[in-house]
Amino acid sequence: MADTWDKIIPIIAARLDGNGGKPFIAGTDRPTIADFKAIQCYIAADSSNAACAVPAEAQTKMQEMIAASPQFARWIEAMKGELSAYLASRPARPL
Repeated sequence: MADTWDKIIPIIAARLDGNGGKPFIAGTDRPTIADFKAIQCYIAADSSNAACAVPAEAQTKMQEMIAASPQFARWIEAMKGELSAYLASRPARPL
């Protein structure tokens, strides 16, 4: 799983760096399909998913990698805000 995040985080962070300070991947003020497609990897592996099958140590490693990329961490928080109603009411599901 760490290999996946080693690839995903730099790609998205580079897009965020080059978008003129806009909070979303496409350089927009509102999320686009690109943001929703990209966030699914995080949501499936996040500990907020009660049925998450990803081991705790892998989740910890993922969180450390996210924390090491401020742009990516801000994007995650922005997307969590956009998805707050869904995340609060979604049924628990494994990957």
